[in-house]
Amino acid sequence: MVQRELSSRFLNIYNELSEYMEKYLNLRDYRSHVQMLNIMSKKNHIIKNYYDELRTFANLRNIIVHDSTSKYNPIAEPNKEAVKLYEKILNKLKDPPDAYQIATKKEEMIFAHKNMRLMDCIIKMHEKNFSYLPVCEDDKLIGVLSGDSIFTYMRENSIITIHENFTVGELKDCIRNHIDERYSFVARETPISEIVEMYSNDIQDGKRLGAVFVTATGGKHEKILGMISAWDLIEYIGKEEQ
Repeated sequence: MVQRELSSRFLNIYNELSEYMEKYLNLRDYRSHVQMLNIMSKKNHIIKNYYDELRTFANLRNIIVHDSTSKYNPIAEPNKEAVKLYEKILNKLKDPPDAYQIATKKEEMIFAHKNMRLMDCIIKMHEKNFSYLPVCEDDKLIGVLSGDSIFTYMRENSIITIHENFTVGELKDCIRNHIDERYSFVARETPISEIVEMYSNDIQDGKRLGAVFVTATGGKHEKILGMISAWDLIEYIGKEEQ
């Protein structure tokens, strides 16, 4: 690829990125490319991860466009690696994975039922290093088993031990009404940026977001297709940065 082609592609990516941000932000007033990057860095994890590179590319674009000696003779040129990275970032923004793609799938999850022994569930959670176990009836979520739900029950009933054959169902409303935690539901096509935003603002009404459950259209009475925990999100973002 000759240098002129690199410059042309680089400028096209810049323009596509500007158009993407304008559409995403739906701003009524004009904002410069850098101003939009600043706003987007607080809303989109991809922009946030690559913010320094995108600022550098914006500066390079200005040099190419404004400080060129002529239309076809820019005083600075992007190299092939820079153009490839710029294109990679744009593609990540234009075609991000959806909620279902990054979720722990139903087949990989462990589900609890009301007639299961609580101790058996605790053992499974420990073995698999799971913090939450969805409690289901007919494949539909009726509550979530967690340390919070167990401690809530013990606190409300003023007990410090639970008998060996105690079942999940005996926790009653404590698997639905958690004191310190809450749970959300999203449709399988929900953009990953929305999930990141949910976890970034995880405290609401004094409760933190424990997990996000994925269903067909985001309805809480639909069958569970997968679950996204904070660890799933951290793992995904870690791979994105590689």
